[in-house]
Amino acid sequence: MSPELPPRDATPERLGVSTPDTLSKIRQEIDRLDDQIHDLIVARADLVTRLAKSGAKQGIPYRPAREAQILRRLLKRHRGPLPAEALMGIWREILSSMTLIQAPMSVAVWSADHAPQYLALTRDHFGAGVRVRALQSSAQVLAAVETGQMSLGVLPVPGDTAAAEPTEVPWWLRFLRGDAHDLSIVARLPLLTAWAEAPQKVAAFVVARLVPEPSGNDDSLVAFECSPSLDDTAIGNLVSDAGFQLRSLVVYRGEPAAVACLAEVAGHVSAAAPRLSDLARRGALRPCVLGAWPVLSVNVASSVPTEDPTR
Repeated sequence: MSPELPPRDATPERLGVSTPDTLSKIRQEIDRLDDQIHDLIVARADLVTRLAKSGAKQGIPYRPAREAQILRRLLKRHRGPLPAEALMGIWREILSSMTLIQAPMSVAVWSADHAPQYLALTRDHFGAGVRVRALQSSAQVLAAVETGQMSLGVLPVPGDTAAAEPTEVPWWLRFLRGDAHDLSIVARLPLLTAWAEAPQKVAAFVVARLVPEPSGNDDSLVAFECSPSLDDTAIGNLVSDAGFQLRSLVVYRGEPAAVACLAEVAGHVSAAAPRLSDLARRGALRPCVLGAWPVLSVNVASSVPTEDPTR
């Protein structure tokens, strides 16, 4: 039986005890709870170790869809004064550490001289135990993941002015041209979108040699080429008319023959989605899916999970 805690508004006079006695009781209960939390973390690590030895999971153990489902469940049941962001930070470190028990994992990060914040974003998401390598170009990041030198790659979200690479063509064109062999976008950082506050300063995509798994609430990236005679509005209508809910659109007009387009759309879109064929029938050339990622959002003002009103 746990010792009864004093009420939150308790005063020494109401409790009939001195302040040191009250503080001592609270500290004892905190220590007891810390021991329980630690025991449960050790038990969870033992279970993950058993899973790893069973061979039930193959390849890279990173599963962003599964992690998102865990975090959504915890956010849904969360209560009390602890901010949702703090809860997420605690569990992200736990999940990352448990992943490393199953297999080593490394991350190549695009971090040119003018954008070191992507290293901080990566560390914040993957935790202290993951090996991170900073690289100067997106091409280097993709090559490191393609060749297996690194498990994952972190690249700037296209259209992010802070992440411009003026000397290179956009990294996503490699996917459109079929040069990013076996790679997919599987996550977006930061995972938690605090939509009640100002937009995040930086955002990034995680690429891996994995097939994206649906998490129940996802967004996807679809790339294609189209006639240079179409303006951005007409291109957006092309996407919407094919049945996609358009989140954002990046248009690259670096080549005269055709315009390269990158559409962020709602939902988990697979490579066999009929809407891709519909997009092609409407004039899109070589439409392809770059990947998909789980979406989490929380209202920071109330620190409870909620749906972004723009979704």
